[in-house]
Amino acid sequence: MLSAVAAVVALAAPSLAITCWKCASHNADWGCLDPFDYQPFVQVNCDYEGWVRDRKPVFCEKRTDIVDGVYVTTRGCSQEDWSDVKGYQDVRDGHVPCIRRGRKETCLCSSDSCNQAPGLQGGSPLLLGLLLLVGLLAAPSCS
Repeated sequence: MLSAVAAVVALAAPSLAITCWKCASHNADWGCLDPFDYQPFVQVNCDYEGWVRDRKPVFCEKRTDIVDGVYVTTRGCSQEDWSDVKGYQDVRDGHVPCIRRGRKETCLCSSDSCNQAPGLQGGSPLLLGLLLLVGLLAAPSCS
């Protein structure tokens, strides 16, 4: 029974789409900067972004750069995948740290709407749900 539940969750997990907050401060959307004001912005299903072709989006991102002396922040779906960040991955918990290249910082995360926080986390609600389900199934029943 337990292995059947795990198999169903494992099969369903890859098909789930990630949703991310989408905004850009260079469009005078100042709420996109930190601290992030999510209220005026939309969450998008990354599977429907115009650039999606052969690689399914797995990350949300927050990019910060300095353009003409001004901080610019964009948030949205990332075109990066696990193979792109393999060298940056913290192998202890799968968390991808923010990556700095020159004046640009890119923070990636892999759970729905996770690109709202200044320090992004890559936790998985699906994994937490699976652990909860396994715990409930393994617990002795009270009669």
